[in-house]
Amino acid sequence: MTDVITEKEYEFNLQSEDVFEDFAIWSSYDKKGQDIKDVDGNSYEFPIKDGTLKGTDGQVRDIELLKKMPNMIFKRLYPDLTKNTKYLRPIYYAGVECFGRFSMTSNRLLTAMIETIKQSGGDPLKAIFKQTFDSKARPQNMYNIQVVGKVGEVPNQPPLSTAATAPQTPMTTETVAPPVPKVNIDVPEVKDVSLNAIEQALLDALKKVDKLDEEKFTAVCNNNAITDGTRIKELFVIYNG
Repeated sequence: MTDVITEKEYEFNLQSEDVFEDFAIWSSYDKKGQDIKDVDGNSYEFPIKDGTLKGTDGQVRDIELLKKMPNMIFKRLYPDLTKNTKYLRPIYYAGVECFGRFSMTSNRLLTAMIETIKQSGGDPLKAIFKQTFDSKARPQNMYNIQVVGKVGEVPNQPPLSTAATAPQTPMTTETVAPPVPKVNIDVPEVKDVSLNAIEQALLDALKKVDKLDEEKFTAVCNNNAITDGTRIKELFVIYNG
C-alpha cells in the first residue's frame, strides 16, 4: 500500500480514521523549478523532510525545529524556501488500497465530517467522500469535501474523471431507501443562504444519516464550532429544505 493519490478531485472512502502528518520543505513558489543553493553554495534537493539546514545567520538547525518555527522567522532565515504540511490517510480509491494526500483545509473538513457522521450514529468508514477543487476561490476555500454516498449503494452520478471509472468499493444492487419527507417547521424565512465550507460540509454529511430534530441538530453544530443561535436556525431551515 504505497501509492499516494495527489489528484485535486476524486472520490474515495476511508480504510480507517488514521491520519499522518506529512511535513516537507520546498523551494518558495517564486523560485519553483530553479536551482536553489544554501549559504555554502550547495544545491538543495527537494523535498527536504529530515536532516538539518543552515540559515542566513550561519546557524544549523534541525528540520524538527524548523517545523515549529513561526513562518515569519523562517522566511527571514531561509528566504528561498517554504514549509508545507499535508496529511496522509489510508483510503480506497477506485477500489484499491492506497493513501490520500490532503491539504490542511481538506483534512480539517474531513475530520469535521467524520465527527459529524459519528455523532449522528453513522459509520464514517461506510461513507463515500468526494474532494473538489476550485482554483478561483479564496485559498482557504479552494478545496471542499462532500459525502456523495454510502458503501453498497448504487452510484447516482458518474466518476469525476476517466481515471476513476471503477467503483470506489464493491457495489451491490440493494434498493436505495426513499428520501426522507420534508419537515415543515415554524421559523422565519432565511434571507442569507450562503454557506461557508464548514457549513456546506456539515449539511452534506447530515443528509446522509437519519433525520435530526432541532435539538440534536443544534448539538451537532455546536460540536463543529457553529455556535451562533440565529445562524443555527437558518441552517436548520436549509437542512429541512
